[in-house]
Amino acid sequence: MEAFLIILFILILLILIIIIYNYSSGEGQQNQRTYISCPPQKIEIPIKVTVSYGTGYTNDNQIIKGSRANPDSLWVSFGQSITVNNYEICDGLIYVGKNLVGEYGYIDPSLINPELPIDSSNPDHKGTSLSYWPSYSEISPQARAAYLEWLTRGRRTPDTNIGYVFLFFYGLERRILRDARTSDKAKLEVQEIVTEIEELLKVYNSNNSFCNYANSFLEYLKAAFLPDTLELDPSRLNRSWQYPLGLKIVLGSFAEILKPIPSEWALAWVENDPQRWLRTPAHRCRDEFSQLFALRYRDKYGDGLVVKPNATKIKVEYRPASNGFNNTFLKEIDKPDITVLDGPLRKIHEIAESCINDLDPYSRFIGRRSGDAKTLAAMALLPDELLLAIQDKIVNDLKQYLYNSTSTSSDSTVIKAKDLLRFFNLENKGKIAKADVVSITQLLGRFGYAVIPDIRFQEGQIDPQESVVVFKSKSSTQAVSTKAYSTSTMIMKLAVAVSASDNDISTNEKSILESQLNRMLDLTDYEKERLRAYLRWLYESPSEFTGLKRKLSELGVSQRESVASFVVQVANADGVIQTDEIKMLKKIYGILSLDPENIYSDIHKFQTSQKEELITIQPGIQKKTGYAIPKRKSNENTVELDEGLIQRTLRDTEKVQVILAEVFGNEDIQTTTTESKFIGVIGLDSSHSMLLNLLLEKDNWAHEEFYSICEKCDVLPEGAIETINSRSYEVLNDALIEEGEDYKININLAKEI
Repeated sequence: MEAFLIILFILILLILIIIIYNYSSGEGQQNQRTYISCPPQKIEIPIKVTVSYGTGYTNDNQIIKGSRANPDSLWVSFGQSITVNNYEICDGLIYVGKNLVGEYGYIDPSLINPELPIDSSNPDHKGTSLSYWPSYSEISPQARAAYLEWLTRGRRTPDTNIGYVFLFFYGLERRILRDARTSDKAKLEVQEIVTEIEELLKVYNSNNSFCNYANSFLEYLKAAFLPDTLELDPSRLNRSWQYPLGLKIVLGSFAEILKPIPSEWALAWVENDPQRWLRTPAHRCRDEFSQLFALRYRDKYGDGLVVKPNATKIKVEYRPASNGFNNTFLKEIDKPDITVLDGPLRKIHEIAESCINDLDPYSRFIGRRSGDAKTLAAMALLPDELLLAIQDKIVNDLKQYLYNSTSTSSDSTVIKAKDLLRFFNLENKGKIAKADVVSITQLLGRFGYAVIPDIRFQEGQIDPQESVVVFKSKSSTQAVSTKAYSTSTMIMKLAVAVSASDNDISTNEKSILESQLNRMLDLTDYEKERLRAYLRWLYESPSEFTGLKRKLSELGVSQRESVASFVVQVANADGVIQTDEIKMLKKIYGILSLDPENIYSDIHKFQTSQKEELITIQPGIQKKTGYAIPKRKSNENTVELDEGLIQRTLRDTEKVQVILAEVFGNEDIQTTTTESKFIGVIGLDSSHSMLLNLLLEKDNWAHEEFYSICEKCDVLPEGAIETINSRSYEVLNDALIEEGEDYKININLAKEI
C-alpha cells in the first residue's frame, strides 16, 4: 500500500512539471512574436557642400604652368617702379610675374602674380584671412588688395598686420639665399636689402617673431657677405633668442690673444644671455646698473676677466621664415665661441646679480615715484659706490654744508632744522613724514654724519621750527634703538627737565649730567656718542618740557616711585653717590611729587638690598681678640662699575621706559599691561631688530655664529627665527631667515626694509 502511494505521488508530480513547462514555452513564443520588429530602412538625404575662397581662387595657383621664369627677369630692383592692377609700387625689392619656382617645384610665396584676382573694394587690412605662412598665390583677393596697398604706401605703416610684412620679407630672403648663389646682380644687392631690413625693424620692432628673424637674417648676411659691417658696439647690440654675432666675434677675439674682457663687453654678455632675463632694476635703472656693474667688475677683475680660447668655433645659423625653404643656412667663422662656456658667464652673472639686489630699493622707489629719481630721498637708497661718486650739485652742496657745519667742532654742532631740510625741499612743511625723516637720517649716515633727533632711535621728530644736532660718526652702522639706549635717553630727558624746571641749567648741573653718560646702563661706544649729542640737543629744546610736572603728577604713586627707584639705581651704578648727585636726585623727587627727604632712606634701602660684601675672619692669634677689619677700598678717581647692579638695572628698564614714554608722549613706543614693544625693523622689538641688523651683514651664518649673536642680543635662537619670519611674512610676504645646515638670509627681501 505504501509503495502504491509513493508511485502515485511521483506520477502526479511528473504531470504537474509537464503542464508548467508547456505553459512557459507557449508564453515565451507568444512574447517573441509580440516584440519582433522590422529592420530600419536606409534613408538617403542628398547634401550639397560648396566651398569658396574669394572669386576665382583655386589651388592651381600654386602650380607652375609653362616654363620656369628667370628670377632676375621678375625681380624689381630697389628704386624701380611697377604698377600691379592699378597699384603703383615705387621702391621695388619685389618679384612680379609668373612661374617663379620655389621649394618643391611650386610657386614661390613672395611672387606677385598680376593675373590673380584682387578685391580692391574690400581690402583685408587686419589680415584676418591670412594663414601662418602666407603665400601671395594662396591668400584671398581681399588680402592681396591690402598687401598691394601696403606696398604702395612705402612699407612703413606701423599698424599693418605683421603677416604682410613677412610676405614681403620672404622675397628678400629668396633674393639672397637662393638667387645670389647664381646671380651676380643679386650679390650686388645685399647692402640694399640689409638697409631695407634695418628700416623695417625700426617700424615693426614690437613684434618679437619678426625681430628675431630679421636680426638673425642680418647677422647671416653680414657674416657671409659684409663682415666689415658687423655691429661691434656693445651698447647697440640687439637681444634675441641667440647671442648677437658681433658679441661672439668680439669675445672670441679677446680670448684668442688672452686679452681681458672689458666691463662693457662683460655687461653685454650677461645682458644678451638668451637663457636668463635680468630682473627689473637692470632695466628700470639702466644707467645706475651699468655704472655699478663696471665698478664692481673692475674691483674684482681689474682690467677684466681673461678667458682661454675653446675649441668650438663660431657658427652663424639661419633658418628662413619663408616656407619656400626647407633647410638651414650655416656659416662658420674661424674664431672661438666662448659664449658656450658656463664658467665665465656664471662669474659675471654673480656680479650682475649683486648689483641688481643692491639697486632693488632704489628701483622700487622710482617705480612708485618716477619723477623723484634725482631727489636726495631717492639717492639715499643707492649703493655706497654710486652715492659717494655722485657729482650732482645738490649732493655736493649738502656735503659741503655738513662739512662746514661740523669742521669747527670736534664734538657736535647745533644747526637750524630748516637749514638742513631745505636740501630736501621740506623746510616749509608743518610736519615731516616719517618716511622722509628716515631718508634724511639714512642719507646723512651714508655721508658719515648723524643727526639728533632720529625717530629710528626713538629720540623724537625733526621739527622745522626747532634746532637739530649734527655730528660726525663713522664708527657704527647701528640704525635701531636698544632698550638700554631708549631708557637712557628718557632718563636724560627727565634729568634735563628737572634741571630746567627753575628756568636755568647751571654749569654744575650740566657737569653732573655729562658725568652720567659713561654710567648709563650697558651702552655701546656709538650709543654713548649719540647720547652726548642727544644731551646737547635737549639743552636746546626747552619746549620739550612744557607741562612736565603736571604729566608726572598724573602718574600713580607706584609709577612715580618706580621712576625714582630707577634713577637711584643709575646714580649708584659706580657704587658711590656724590653730594651734587644727591641734590639732583632731590630735584627729581620734587618734580615727581615725592618727599625729597625720603631720598636718603631710599638710597640706604637700595644699597642694603644688594648682596652684602663678605667679611673675612682672620685666624685667631694667642692673646689677641676681635675681628680683622676689611681693607678699605681705594678712593681713586677710576670708576669701577658693579656689573651685577647694571644687569639688575637693565631688568627694570622696560617698566620705567613705558612710564616715561607715557609722560613724554613718545609715539614710537607702544605699551601693553605687561611689557613695552619697540617699533624697530619691520615692526620688531628692539632686541630682534638689533639681531636682524646684525644678520643682514652677510647672507649665510653658521649655527655657532647665529647662537652667539642671539646671546649678545639677549634672545632665544629658536624663538628669534619664528619671531622675525612671522613679522616678515606680514610685511614682506616671505621669510627672511631660512634654516638648514646654516642660516641663510633672503637678501632680496632685506633690501626692502
